[in-house]
Amino acid sequence: RSKLIGFGVKSTMVVIRNDINNFMKYDEAIASCQFIIGMRYHTIVLAVKNERPFISICYENKMNELCQYTGMHNYHINLDSMNDNEILHKFRLLEENSEKIRITLKQFMTSQLISSLKEATNFIDM
Repeated sequence: RSKLIGFGVKSTMVVIRNDINNFMKYDEAIASCQFIIGMRYHTIVLAVKNERPFISICYENKMNELCQYTGMHNYHINLDSMNDNEILHKFRLLEENSEKIRITLKQFMTSQLISSLKEATNFIDM
């Protein structure tokens, strides 16, 4: 929190939640955010689901793969090589491209829905 504020992010925009105790509240909290910086897989999955621009702090390959798969490969930071300049650069990139990112994530989610519907239709037709 203090790093982001130090980078010039308004303190009212940096929220760390400790009151979330179930999945639905977690999903609602992610959906209400303007941006997400997350280190956990399901945080980033929910950011994608809710079409919220995100920075993924990657500590496992699955996080890198998720970023690649969703077209967000420019918005991940490897934990083992993370530094202040990279965090600031990625955050500024996120701010500058937030609308484009939302469109990319919406297109991704739409394509996933269409693909799922086709698979369900093929299964029913069997």
